[in-house]
Amino acid sequence: MSIARFLPSFLLSALLIFGLAFNGLAADTKRYPSSTLAGQLQAIGKQDGFSIRGLEKLEGEEKRKPRASGIKRLKNLLNGFDYVMVHKGPNRLERLIIIGRKGEAPPPVVNTDVSSGENVLETRRMGAHHLVKVQLNGEASFSMDQELMLDTGASLIALPESLHAGLGIDLKQAQTRTLQTAKGKLEAKVSTLSSVRIGNASVDNVEAAFVDDNLLGNHGLLGMNVLSRFVFILDDDNNKLTLIPDSPSEE
Repeated sequence: MSIARFLPSFLLSALLIFGLAFNGLAADTKRYPSSTLAGQLQAIGKQDGFSIRGLEKLEGEEKRKPRASGIKRLKNLLNGFDYVMVHKGPNRLERLIIIGRKGEAPPPVVNTDVSSGENVLETRRMGAHHLVKVQLNGEASFSMDQELMLDTGASLIALPESLHAGLGIDLKQAQTRTLQTAKGKLEAKVSTLSSVRIGNASVDNVEAAFVDDNLLGNHGLLGMNVLSRFVFILDDDNNKLTLIPDSPSEE
């Protein structure tokens, strides 16, 4: 399944894309050779007026023969990769975020309680940022409710290290990784939650990074390994987040 996420800002007159979190997602400025896929996409982005993040994830990929046009052309060129598309109109992109090759990590499964799958949540403002309530389910029957800050600059959910015991997580068995967030890089212990419940959706088998409380601050981060499972729209004026489970894109 191609992971193309559409944030149609034309639907909302006053829309802020996750506060200032995209500050950590600046466009790639390195010049890539035209014979590579990265260079090919960079040229398209310049021509069509959208920014791109994550071109380095395409390392080793040669230029591909484009099929179709517009958005479908981009989907075809990115076949085999996970990515996020942020729209500023029905057929116009604002940003393209390349996450990585498919299969690098098993994608979480999204289950919903309603047939439409649409999920509208109230958010709480903290300055320019938004926080949303989620239920974290760890090992066995360990579970807790938490308020997490929306952060599209974070590759994973990031939680204060002090929460691990309440979730039944043994950090001695966890991997040590460097976590990318909008604020920069953090060292973390990474383990897997059985699920994360957000509104009427439950996302199964979610990797979570446990970070020293003093480094992370008072709030955990809701990162892209959950957010990228959805079409997401943030109504900044009314403090509402709409999540719709992603469906396979046409290829």
